[in-house]
Amino acid sequence: MRGHFIAGLAEGEGESSPIPVRSQFSVVIAEHQLLAREVFESICANTGWCRVCASTYLGAEAIEACASFHPDVLVLDLELEDISGFKVAAAVRATGCVPRILATSHSCDHYTLVRAWRERFDGFVDKTQDGCAAILDALEALRQNRRCSVDYPGICHHRDALDPAAFTKFLSSTEERILRMIGHGLTDCEIAERIGVSERTTRNHRRHLLQKLGLQSSLKLIVYAVGHGFSRPVGPRYSR
Repeated sequence: MRGHFIAGLAEGEGESSPIPVRSQFSVVIAEHQLLAREVFESICANTGWCRVCASTYLGAEAIEACASFHPDVLVLDLELEDISGFKVAAAVRATGCVPRILATSHSCDHYTLVRAWRERFDGFVDKTQDGCAAILDALEALRQNRRCSVDYPGICHHRDALDPAAFTKFLSSTEERILRMIGHGLTDCEIAERIGVSERTTRNHRRHLLQKLGLQSSLKLIVYAVGHGFSRPVGPRYSR
């Protein structure tokens, strides 16, 4: 198996009828790393059939570009400069534009993969391992509406089965969201404002998270959130 591209991440989809291969294929690239962005642009240019409508490191510009150009595919970095890729995907879909989404990330922890699956992304590229050939395979598969042989739902289920402490077994979606914000250092008051509940309710969620994860302090919650991919450490970004 070459690379980690996964096509057709949504569980339960049946085999679709053959769709004619399009002679021209439009793409919007949203990638925060300049080198990676240039690699994607070069791969598209060299195909002869893949046209880049827009290329940016900002999620807001990607949303605008999708609304303007209605591309066939959005190549979407999940760690953008201004907005997370997951929020970009939701905003693009809310405009009525429904490109196929090829997610990219340098983080392939279980949580990131599960979120990509839940969001029904059409493909996933691991930037730490996948090379140009795998990226080209991904674009070609999307152009032809083909599936990849990698069983993405199976990977997630297999990991869950092997790990009795897998977060998918005991954390609710609300608890996952709060854990992400705790990992970013938000206070109970700040979290309460963001999710529209009382500060007391947020404190109760924090206490339940400590109990469920077997941790003794909020600091260890932050370490857990970062270590398991719920939150990303803030650092310098070399985008432009």
